[in-house]
Amino acid sequence: MTLPMTLPAAATHILPLQYSHASRWHELRAFVYDALADAMHHHAALRGARLRSLNLLLSGHYLGDTNPLESQRQLEILSGELRQLGVPHAIHRVVPGDAEPDRHQLRITLQQP
Repeated sequence: MTLPMTLPAAATHILPLQYSHASRWHELRAFVYDALADAMHHHAALRGARLRSLNLLLSGHYLGDTNPLESQRQLEILSGELRQLGVPHAIHRVVPGDAEPDRHQLRITLQQP
């Protein structure tokens, strides 16, 4: 009798939530790239884990552009840069109000192969 072989599920490493009070788009991009560099030096990444996802929640309180078209353009630039780097990502912008976070939040997840 042969028993079915099951492989253990690949380990997922959810890195600690990171926060930023960036008030300009170039500051926000620097924050994201610094966090990516830190993630690539995480002990799991050094043992072969790959970037699974980057989730960025933006607080409109800090990036209060008066021109919504410029905000959209900057979001598209950041998303395009991440796409060119091969970073799976999602960027969410919360409508100002009671549920709005008091700062930008970034979550990076690594996945063992």
